Formats: sequence, C-alpha cells, structure tokens
Amino acid sequence: MIPRSCSVLTRPRLAYGLCWGLCWFLLYSSLTANPLWARITAEAIPARPFGIAQITVDLPAGSGRDGFDPTEFYLTEAHGRVLYPVFTEGRFRRAVGGILGTTGNRNPAAISVLFLFTGADPLEITLHTPAPQLITVQPKPQLPRIYERTLKRWWREYHAAVREQQAMGDYPPIVQTYLTSMLSRRLAIPPPLASRNKNTKTDPVQNTLEMLLGFESLRLATLRKTSLGERNPGEIANRPLPASIRWPVTVRRQQPADVSIEPIAHHVPQDCFYIRFGSFPNYLWLDQLISEYGGDLNRMVTLRGLTSDGSERIQKQLALKKTALASILGNQVIRDIAIIGRDAFVQEGAAVGVLFEARNELLAVDLKKQRKAALASEQQNGATLRTVKIAGHDVSFLSTPDNRLRSYYATDENFHLVTTSAAVMEQFLRLPENGQSLATTAEFRHARQTLPESRNDTVFIYFSSFFLQGLASPRYQVELSRRLQAATDLELVQLAKLAAAAEKTSGRTIDELIQNGLLPVHFGKRVDRSQPITQNGRPVDSLRGAPGTFLPIPDVPIQAITLQEETACRETMNHYVTHWKQMDPVMIGMKRYALNKQGLERVAIDGRISLLDETKYGWLVSMLGPPTKYQVSEPAGNVISLQASLRGGLLFPDVPPHTMFLGIRDSIPPTDLKLDGLFKTWSVLSTTPGYLGAWPQTGLLDRLPLGLASQPDIHGFSQFPLGLWRKQTADGFSVISFDRNLLAQVTPQLKVKPTDTSAQVRVRVSDLSNAKFAHWINTLNYQRAKQTSAGNIRLLHLLTQQFDIPRQEAMGVAEELLQAQLTCSLGGEYKLTTTANGRTRWQSTRQPAADHFRLPANYQAPLLSWFRGFESSLTKETDQVMLRGQLDIQRKTAKSTAKLPRFPFPSIRLNKKPAPQSQPDPANPQDDAENESKKEQPPAASKKSD
Repeated sequence: MIPRSCSVLTRPRLAYGLCWGLCWFLLYSSLTANPLWARITAEAIPARPFGIAQITVDLPAGSGRDGFDPTEFYLTEAHGRVLYPVFTEGRFRRAVGGILGTTGNRNPAAISVLFLFTGADPLEITLHTPAPQLITVQPKPQLPRIYERTLKRWWREYHAAVREQQAMGDYPPIVQTYLTSMLSRRLAIPPPLASRNKNTKTDPVQNTLEMLLGFESLRLATLRKTSLGERNPGEIANRPLPASIRWPVTVRRQQPADVSIEPIAHHVPQDCFYIRFGSFPNYLWLDQLISEYGGDLNRMVTLRGLTSDGSERIQKQLALKKTALASILGNQVIRDIAIIGRDAFVQEGAAVGVLFEARNELLAVDLKKQRKAALASEQQNGATLRTVKIAGHDVSFLSTPDNRLRSYYATDENFHLVTTSAAVMEQFLRLPENGQSLATTAEFRHARQTLPESRNDTVFIYFSSFFLQGLASPRYQVELSRRLQAATDLELVQLAKLAAAAEKTSGRTIDELIQNGLLPVHFGKRVDRSQPITQNGRPVDSLRGAPGTFLPIPDVPIQAITLQEETACRETMNHYVTHWKQMDPVMIGMKRYALNKQGLERVAIDGRISLLDETKYGWLVSMLGPPTKYQVSEPAGNVISLQASLRGGLLFPDVPPHTMFLGIRDSIPPTDLKLDGLFKTWSVLSTTPGYLGAWPQTGLLDRLPLGLASQPDIHGFSQFPLGLWRKQTADGFSVISFDRNLLAQVTPQLKVKPTDTSAQVRVRVSDLSNAKFAHWINTLNYQRAKQTSAGNIRLLHLLTQQFDIPRQEAMGVAEELLQAQLTCSLGGEYKLTTTANGRTRWQSTRQPAADHFRLPANYQAPLLSWFRGFESSLTKETDQVMLRGQLDIQRKTAKSTAKLPRFPFPSIRLNKKPAPQSQPDPANPQDDAENESKKEQPPAASKKSD
C-alpha cells in the first residue's frame, strides 16, 4: 500500500498541484484493492502532558465486514507516542443500535479513532482498519476550546467502550477500572455521567457483608478509590482492637445423652466450619465430580470465561496431592476425612485444613513423603521444612516466603491435621485440655439428633453459630478491609508498570511510578506498615505474601487500629446486636444413590437452618404463608413448576395468604431470542413459554403493574400492553402469560389436590436434556457464551492496544492480572491467527459463524449435559427452616456409580407416580469394622452404602 499524508489544515492548491493530486489519486486507485477511495480527516492538537488527536476514516462500501468489531481496528505510532486510543463509530449510532438491539450486526460507514499523544513532532501512524494505512499527522496548535471539545469527546467514547466491554466480559474489569481512574486523576476530569458510581454512601455493615461474600463491586470500588488518590494518608493506628460481641448463649431443649457423635467431630474446634465425608471414597466422589468440570462447579451450569484454580491452589499450598495409589488404597488407610476452617476465602488465602482419621501408620508415611516432594519442587523459591512449637507441641511447618506453600502438620493420636493456619493448628492441639470441640456444643448435638450420624451421608456440612460469629468479629472486619486494600494495591502496581512501559517512562520502583503519575502520591502508605514488594520477580505483600495465598486472617497480627476502623467496627457490631441478636446454625446432609440407567446418580439433600431468632430476616420471612397440605396440579406438558404459599407480610400487610404458582411448558418459543438492546430482559420474558398464577385470591399478583388491562372478553381473557394476557376462572384461578393460546390450554387443567406432606414452597424441574424447551435454554446459553468468548478476545486486544503488550504475551499478562485462566465459553481454545493482510489477532477455535443469532446444530448448554431432574420442598416451622430435595446427575464416567446403593425410597414428585424400585447390585466387599459402624436400615429394596 502506498502511504498517504494528511495534515490538519488544508490550504488552497495551485492548478499544478491539483493536476498532480489527480494523477496521484488515479494511480493509487488503480493499485489498491479497495473499490473506493477512503477519505481520511485528521486533527491533532499538542498540549502538556498529553495532546489530543482524532482521525476519521471512511470505510469502503461492500467490504464484507460482519458488523463493528473493535478488535479489527488497531493503531500504532513509529515512535510509540500514541496513547490510550479508542475506536468508535459515533455515539449516536451506537446509542440507537443499543436501543434497537443491533449492536452485533451494525456495519459503520466511517470509523473515528481518538487518542492522546506526547510531543509536538509529526505523528507517523499506522492505522489498521483492518488493512494497514500509513498516515502522517502534523500537530498544529488550535484554540483551547477545540482542544477541550475533542478531549471531552475522547473521554466520553473511552468510557463508552469500557462500559460495553464490561458488559460483555466474564472477568473483573480491573484493567478498565485502573485506566479510567488513573487518567481521570492525571487529567483532572471526572467520569461522564453514565459511568459515575451511583453508590456514594459508605455503609460499614453493608461493606462488611460484601467483604464476607467476596463481592466484586467492593473490590473494584477500593481499586478505583486508591487509584484516584482518595485514601486518607494521615490515619494513625493507635487504638486497641475492640472485644468481640458477647453473643447470647444458645438455649435449646435438653438433648438426649445418647446422641451418636462421630469421633472426628471431637477434634474440630467449635468455631470452624465442618465438611465431613465419612470415608475416603466419598471425598473422591466430590473431587472427581469437580474434576469433570475443570475444577469449578460453576462450569456445570454455564461455561465461564474465567477458570479459577482456587481448589488446586489450596491443595498445593497444603502440599496435599491425590495420587493414584491413594485412590486405590485410601479407604484402607483413612477411616474418616473432613475439611475444616475458620473461613473459606479461597480467592485471597483461606484459613482451612484437612483432618484425617487414620486406620494405621501408612497415612503419616504418605503425608511426610508428599511434604518432602513439595519441598524439593519449591526449593528454588525458598521453600523450607522445619519444626515449630505450637501450644507446646512439635509441628511440622512447610512454607515459602510468599506463602504459596504454607502447611502445618501435626497429629493427636490417630487424627492428623494439615492446615494453612497456625491459629487453627493451635486450637486443634489445645482441644484435649480445654474440651472446646464442635462435638461438645449443644447445637451440634442437636444437629446430630436432627440429621443423625447413622444416616451415613455422603457429605455432611455444618456451619456452627460460633463459626458465623467469628466472621463477624472485629478481627475479621479489620483484616478483611486491610487485605482488600493490600490485594488491590498489588493489582495497581502491576497495571501501573504496564502503563509505564506503554508511556516509555521509568517504572521499576513504586516511587518512579508515583513520580510519573501512574500511581497516586500517597500510594502504599498503610496503617499496618505493610507494602507491596517484589519477590522472585513477582509482586507480593510484605506482610501477607503473594496474591491468592495471603496469610490466613487468624494468623495476621493486629497491633492497633485507626479511629475510622474502630468506628466501622462498632457500627457493624451494634447492627448485629440490634438486628441479628443470634447466629443461626446451618446443617446440610447429602447422600448419593444409583438409579436405573448406567452412570445416573441421585443426590438426596436435607438442609436445616435452626431459627434461634427469625426477626433478622425481616420482610423475607414475613412474606411466607402458612405451610399447606395441598398444591395446584401441574398441567400435562410442564417441564418446570414452582408454587409457594405467600402473603403480603411487612411489605403489603393487606394481602392475605394465597398460593402463587409458575409453570414452564415444554415447547419451543415462537420467536428467535436476541439478547441485545434495551429490551433484552423483556425479550427473555416474552419468549418464555410459561405462565404465572395465583389461587384462591389474586394476592401479590395484583401488585404487578396490571392496571392497564382491557375488559375481559366473553372467554375471560383480558389483554395488557406489550402483549401480556390474563385469564380468570370461576374456580378462583388468575393466570397471566404472553401467549393467549397457552393460557387457553393451561387454565382448564388447573385443579387443587391434597398432598401427604405440608410445605410452603415446592419446586420440580424435569429432565431437560431431550425436552423441546432445551432449545430455549441452549439459545440463551449460547448467546451469552458467544458474548463472553468475544469479551475475552477484547480483553487481550485491550492489553495490546492500551499497554503496547505484544500480542503473543497478552494471554500470560491477562491471566497473571486476574489470577485465573481465560477460557473460551464456547468450548474452544484461544489461538493467535494471521489475517489476510498479515496481522495477528486472537481468535477462538469455536469462532461463531456470520449469522451470530443462529444456534449451532450440535450445541448443548453445559447444564443439559448432566442435569436430569430436580425436586425440592421448603418448610418453615417455629424453630427451623427445612429444605428437602433430590438432584439427578448424569456422570461422565459410568464407573462412578458402580459401588452405589440403589435409591431406596419413592420420589417426592408433585404429580408423578413413584419411580419403580431397582434391584440392588451384588454386594461389594468392604472392611468389616466400617460396615458395622456405618450400617443403615433402608427398606428391603436398598442396600448398604460403601
């Protein structure tokens, strides 16, 4: 391609120049592949610290491009002086496309690129649209008004591109948050109105809950606040940590003295969570189930764009590795196994451990062997294995300076604990003398009376009130906030160094990054005197270690706190004392069985929440109606049914108890589903082949915006705006749907029938894998997966365009920043490809076809590959909430059910006949002692579990 030159000012040309220009045009037109000359206009205005420029290119007609794809456009400058570009087709066109739902297939006639630049010399630009074009732009001083106008347009477009990318991505937008906040601080311009944070008030209680739940919004808010320089550098930690809340003693009726408690529970501290497997094969079942879906249970529902290795990271940190020998001989070595811990903050670093009950000495031999192997593999990273004193006992401590290895190991008789936390280890070793184990608490004895140990659950999960109280303690509140600051500071250092490389400035140290404006002035000054440092070329926190393996919260020393931290602690504690009063223990028992088909399993779930004080749940509990012994019968052809006994409660006191029910029919939606545009949520609702109803009174259904209905016709149908219909029957049923024909089919079949059990909520979902409705699920999942996959590619392009990172290195940089792997949600792999013009770009091996709304013939949502049905009921009694359910799972490997008992009791389906009983498999040999201790008494058709 022949280079072209473009200047900001156009001067009158002589006839001689015009003739030469015409000749040049004809020559160029004959040599280029484009059928039409692409007009280019450019404007560049120098300033300090950055000038602002804009280039607009008319794209050739009939280029065959399938819509506006920002990854096709790229900008470089010969001397690296162009910074932070944004490509746009124009705000107005994008806004209209967003409303009409044409954002995916619009094909702009012109593209503008706005960017900052340094210096005042001519800019030698290569613009890929996607074919490369060489452009020379001469910066020319202009009036300040033009500079401000162009700068504001760049800022609006830059934020608009960020918002669009955040909506597409399945990853935390830390890159975009840093770029917008850093540029806002340096250029002294606030974000546009559409990008401003609406939550300006700080609620300590809400912040604490968000930190406990790991809300991404709080993490991004902390990163943004630090990058903007809004932290208070004058805080001094000179106040003691407040004492924990004095929670009232749990009062319960006296438990029988003969409640059977498993021995391993006597070695679990009472403020630890408790996940007990009962046998090593049960642990292997869950481990294999997770492994089948890439180590992440979330991927069983949808293919995520990001895969976190939290479970694997914890195993490496503990130096525990499942070996082939363990899978074969584990049951002969391990009698019982449980996962315990003070918290489950796996993303940053958890206080967790694995507790074993050994059958013999082979377990100790194997654990020591694994620790020596981990020491050898991490020796170059400073790994050490030494003996430390904890609670007067010798404890083996395997560690690295950055805490990627942090494993304490000690034994108490035949119980072995491997944990990341010195505090948990100390509690474990002191149990024989203080007796403060989980098994000695009244609430755990009540739990074992409610869900007896003799049930032989595959997994038993227990969250004690002491565990929940620990999460609300001042220590956890303070350190959660501090570690959130430490984690985001490490991310900011990484991002600032990338920006320094892009701007061609020094950024080896934090001081240099601050001097160049890439970090705020008071960055890194924390009240606990920790700071970001570098170890082995990786950013780590001087106190807590590497990202993802921070020091466990109970192990972090807190000498003093600031006035602001003390105020936040007391406000949160007062809220808990006033509104929560007591923490409610949670228990869940899960037991798996084999069904008729090969590889098909049923997981029976029994969950309870002990309601020590239900006032904390406020309006939510108040809206539950009384338990009912009747239900609305399902019309034939339903694949999903839900019904609940409700009342107005605190929100609508005048609404009496009634039953609301929802049904989804097994049919293909009549129209194509498009998840785009302003009305995408309405599109999902309107294409769902379902209905919503109430009986015997309309109840909460009348609180929906239904006041615009027309008068009922002779058949009882009334119509609302936007296509919603309503049908009322003489039997008291009131039903709404977007499909009038569906209402006509369903309403004559609605009846009220008695049931054997009482409940407030009942749910049934059929096997969807071969249902007609699967098309709707696949369409929804595919469109989101396609969007997520494209979002990851845009992230890789963003890193290259904004930070000048070589394309082949973008994947590694992205995964290091996010502490996770980028995964194609379409099931493909991301690879660098070369385009026809020789430019490389990231693409997926499952790149969607041109017609991006068309569902591929062989596509199946991840959920449909294993989900074979679910039924559950929820009942609230005076002192507890009970959840009973069963989930049918199709395993990927048939051998996973070879040793399972057959399902022994009838189904709880709402309107289905009980499933026929299966004959038991031949007995499998087991350890005699184990069979005697874990024997259950099922009906005759069942057999003992392994």
